[in-house]
Amino acid sequence: MSDTNQVSHPVVTGQQGWLPAAVVTVILVLTLWYFVGTPLEQAGNLLGSVALGLLLVCGVLLVIAGRCTGPYGLLMVTLVGAALVIPVYSAIRANYYYGQPLIYGLLAERHWWGLAFGPLVYHLVVTGTLQAGKLVACLKALAWGSLACYLATVCLYLFGGEELRAYFELTAISDTGHRGLRTNLPVFPIMFGAAYYLALAGRERAVANILKSGLFVFYVFFIARGRVDMMCMAVAILYAICTSGLLARWRTLVAIAVFYTVLGSLIPQYAGDDELQDDSGSNILVRTYLDIMALLAGETATDHGLNARRMSLAIVGSRLADSPATLVLGTGRVSNNWLGGFSGVLDTWFYPRELWMVGAVFVYGLLGYLVVTAGSLLLALKVLWRTAATTDIGLAACRWVLVFWVCKFIGGVPLLFPMQFFLILFICFALQREALPRSLQ
Repeated sequence: MSDTNQVSHPVVTGQQGWLPAAVVTVILVLTLWYFVGTPLEQAGNLLGSVALGLLLVCGVLLVIAGRCTGPYGLLMVTLVGAALVIPVYSAIRANYYYGQPLIYGLLAERHWWGLAFGPLVYHLVVTGTLQAGKLVACLKALAWGSLACYLATVCLYLFGGEELRAYFELTAISDTGHRGLRTNLPVFPIMFGAAYYLALAGRERAVANILKSGLFVFYVFFIARGRVDMMCMAVAILYAICTSGLLARWRTLVAIAVFYTVLGSLIPQYAGDDELQDDSGSNILVRTYLDIMALLAGETATDHGLNARRMSLAIVGSRLADSPATLVLGTGRVSNNWLGGFSGVLDTWFYPRELWMVGAVFVYGLLGYLVVTAGSLLLALKVLWRTAATTDIGLAACRWVLVFWVCKFIGGVPLLFPMQFFLILFICFALQREALPRSLQ
């Protein structure tokens, strides 16, 4: 990854149009499945699948045309190859293990085709087709648009009537009893918004930009409320504050944190059912602790999601123990359109992401998990180290988003979130290259 050994690319000077950045933004919207759990889900899935297919074709064409050059050429070729090979491997394993037709297995793994998005964006930026500044501007716009869209989704769920609620239930929005309503929408743009305005706060208008960053953090902690996302965002934001010089403004940070915490406490978050109003009240931390202790004691938790995970873990664990080959090679992914997906073939509710690393091992095998995870983690840490001294706001923000995804390795990243992880890596590569003196490019 030496910067001095980079192969030169033609650089297009002058003001570029917004079309490339707009196209990249639209593709990102489609491939992150913004439409899941909405009345537009069927059309969105179709358009998203077409976008993923086109990305794979573009990636293959980049390789064939010899465009995958420079310090990341081998990585670009590897990712495009993975987008081709991993779905095929998974489909073959699912066919062998469950008898699922190969076509269902391929379609169930079509999200891997999005791996070509990272190399494509990198290629567009370093050739000057897509200006890095305009890419960052579109990511900012996407962050704000996502925040508005997510909040509108919650409002529609709450006030749109039973028919709309049925569309959103258990997909875009879930009601988890004592944990209240939670959104299950893409966190990628939200993390960028939080990181970007925090980076900007170190340069100008600290209070205003910290307040803007806090809006995105507020969404994750008080509206989405995914426990892993909350934990990983907290680590990423703390890392950002400590490495950006903002720690010197700790009084401002504390005041704004208190303001948002008080504001968040006004949101009705938890169920008021009598059976849930015991000695633990409605404190989510106390309830989570009691639920975990109950599960360890073999009892039923008040969180239905934890109970479902316990049943899934027991069944998956027994299958892995019964078949050492399955533990090493994985079972492949079962399509929801074939026998009801994993829930149909395992006779229990099961979704790989809900079991984190265990889910990733179950689908892709311990061998695949260790190889992909070890290589990706080392690459991410190397990128963070190499870009630690950056003064570019966009690159700093992307570095902190990368920290978030590194923290989410407990959730099976990058096997279960491949596109988001590798896309932010290649955006870092592109922004780093853009910031280099031309003599080093």
